[in-house]
Amino acid sequence: MKKEVVGLLVVAGLGVLGCFVLPDIFFALTHKVPSEAQFQKAFPGDSRKVLEHAQQLTLLSLDPGPLGQRLRGKNTFHGYRILGQTSLGSQQKKAVLLSLYDGMADPRAFRAACFTPRHGIRAVQNGKTVELVICFRCMTLATYIDKLEKQQGSSTISKSSQTVFDRTLADAGVPLSSR
Repeated sequence: MKKEVVGLLVVAGLGVLGCFVLPDIFFALTHKVPSEAQFQKAFPGDSRKVLEHAQQLTLLSLDPGPLGQRLRGKNTFHGYRILGQTSLGSQQKKAVLLSLYDGMADPRAFRAACFTPRHGIRAVQNGKTVELVICFRCMTLATYIDKLEKQQGSSTISKSSQTVFDRTLADAGVPLSSR
């Protein structure tokens, strides 16, 4: 009887380990996280909290248009034409944010001179809005807060994150920029 109880406790302990500890270890080994300084520069104030706890998170496909030309109008996102967009469910949100953070933490990312963004993210939480305009070509992310036209934050982001963004958009039937 005593051996059976000990055996059950061992099995239960392994179950807890498998359910709670191992996923965290796997996450730490497979995902990079930006430094606190990188987070602060990219997401000033409480914008990171808005992004991570957004009630609505939307991934956008953008047409960068000719270099340096910014558009105005209804179907634009910070000067770039919106080709399509998709609202993200909880699993998609998690995958996109993990990919975003992986790309920000990648030491191979560096800013290039162009800014021809093809991706955007809009996060809305309790009336606050955080919008990210992302150019994987020049590896730059620009942050806008509460519909302000002036950029509030920035970061480098590696091209490795683009795969998750493109797949999420394609799975939703959203066209991608061909430029």
